Amino acid sequence: MGAYWHIHVYDVYQPGDWTIKWQAWRAWMKRHNLVRPTIVSETAGWDATVDQALILDEIAAIQKVDPYLDTVLWYSDADYWQLWPWANLRTERGLTQLGQHYVDLQPPVEPMVNHP
Repeated sequence: MGAYWHIHVYDVYQPGDWTIKWQAWRAWMKRHNLVRPTIVSETAGWDATVDQALILDEIAAIQKVDPYLDTVLWYSDADYWQLWPWANLRTERGLTQLGQHYVDLQPPVEPMVNHP
């Protein structure tokens, strides 16, 4: 297709919010006849009260069934400024519990065979 949307998804306060925001985005694309794959380049639960692992689970479930949710990038691998430490996937000591959960959700990678 060649054309992608690039968006951020925030204001996620509880499980289910991410799905509501994604459904609203899909409805907007359809209403404007602009449906195309979307890259969510930043997302995370909004604050420390949100169970970040449940948000990751929610995103993974949507990705399994919706081909238009192409790529989702988490807010922070390791937040340098520590603005959102609850969303860090790793620290200088290695993966956080959330980071390990993120790794566990990733699909297996197929080895490249006969690649030039």
